[in-house]
Amino acid sequence: MNILKNFLKIFLVLFSAIFTFFCYADEQPSTNKLTRCVTCHTISGNSTTTIWPKLSEQHSGYMLKQLLEFKKGKDGDRYDPTMVGMLQGITESDMLELADHFSKQVLEKKKVKVNKIDFEEGRNIYLFGDKENGVVACVGCHGIDGKGNKLANFPHLKWQHKDYILIQLKKFKTNQRSNDPNGVMRDISITMSEQQMNFVASYISAMK
Repeated sequence: MNILKNFLKIFLVLFSAIFTFFCYADEQPSTNKLTRCVTCHTISGNSTTTIWPKLSEQHSGYMLKQLLEFKKGKDGDRYDPTMVGMLQGITESDMLELADHFSKQVLEKKKVKVNKIDFEEGRNIYLFGDKENGVVACVGCHGIDGKGNKLANFPHLKWQHKDYILIQLKKFKTNQRSNDPNGVMRDISITMSEQQMNFVASYISAMK
């Protein structure tokens, strides 16, 4: 009797996995395209390694713009050797398909430990800036909810990894990344101290 029960349990688990795979597969871009992305970003776009960005619920237009600039390699304004390699053989149509896929995935809030003081300092800078040091508030472009502005191509930041946010702010500040419209992020980041960047990144990663 126990053998039969165990067999039925195994059968149901396997059947459920196979059924889910085939049902879900029709909704995905081709396996070849997605395979390039999922190792770092996972199929749901909720990356588990904090130096790689979460892509879930990111605006598709913004992602397409980044992918096109990555593919330019050293001739572009956002060079990343890993991304250049991953995008070989990928067309603009493929990129749009991938961007659309990740934009429709559900963003997950990761449990992060954020110091209360860091969170509050970050919240103040995000919402009000720092007039004394000329730091512009983030809320104007990225919204009070952190969801950005789809039409203006300002990215969704809510619950993004702290480490990733810090890396990008530092790249903007040192001009290693220069694909921000009208240099807005470079102008803002150059006025920020590393501590202020840490505050803002902490807030974004755990915002309500």
